[in-house]
Amino acid sequence: MLDNLSWNLGNGKQINFWLDSWCGPPIASSLNIPSFISSNLIVKVSDFIPDHHWFFPTLVLHRFPNINLLIQHATIHVRDTNDKLLWKASSSGIITFKEDFLFKTTGGQHIGWAKKIWSPDIPLTKSMLGWRHMHDRFPIDNKL
Repeated sequence: MLDNLSWNLGNGKQINFWLDSWCGPPIASSLNIPSFISSNLIVKVSDFIPDHHWFFPTLVLHRFPNINLLIQHATIHVRDTNDKLLWKASSSGIITFKEDFLFKTTGGQHIGWAKKIWSPDIPLTKSMLGWRHMHDRFPIDNKL
């Protein structure tokens, strides 16, 4: 479920810079940082945007020189707005009960022959025989 959530950057105080999806995939995974290291990275996005401009310590820029390419699509707001967690599968970004239900259910199989077998025009005994044939469920001695 977390793969379908994304952050919309506001002031950056709620977003983990390395582990959250806010400018595409999480930066830690984009930079191939091992999970035993990335699990300890607790820096927020707001720590890197003092005065509404990106600022990275020299050590970070030296270790990850292409970090600017990963964040280039992120827009820093001049106003102090809150970060918003968005549902990617929704056009509005808001998850509804219906969307959650559709996400969690598999939707079942589409079986083209089922409507032909379970028709009101076919006697139930014949429909059952057809269903048993399609699922190889005949009650015969060699299968017992």
